[in-house]
Amino acid sequence: MPNKCGQINSPEAILAFSITGPVRMIGIFLAFLLGYMLFAPKTDQMIAILIGAFIIIVTGIMDDVHPLSPLPKLAGQILAACIAVIYGGIVFNDMQIFGHYFEFGILTYPLTILFMVAIINAIKNQQQRWWRGQV
Repeated sequence: MPNKCGQINSPEAILAFSITGPVRMIGIFLAFLLGYMLFAPKTDQMIAILIGAFIIIVTGIMDDVHPLSPLPKLAGQILAACIAVIYGGIVFNDMQIFGHYFEFGILTYPLTILFMVAIINAIKNQQQRWWRGQV
């Protein structure tokens, strides 16, 4: 019934009025930055995350203006993760899963960077699928 009455939106209708990639990325980042500046306490971790987010935004805009190969994109993501880990001190020292406790030791920094890059790519992939209407 709703389909016959035109009450269901299609992904094509949403995509027809969507904002392009660079403008959307800048808008989201600026909204997040404004909310942080107004309401959040200023910490080294948050500043490191903002610097990393800025690097990812710049890399994304460069990719939209002139398509980059995967290696420069990955380098930007690794640089952003390194800033969060080294400057912000954001690390995963240990993990408990299914009753087993794991301590990472000397692998703390590489595993943290690998995890952050994996999450960045998972979010990026999901966002691209959503904007193409494949979700």
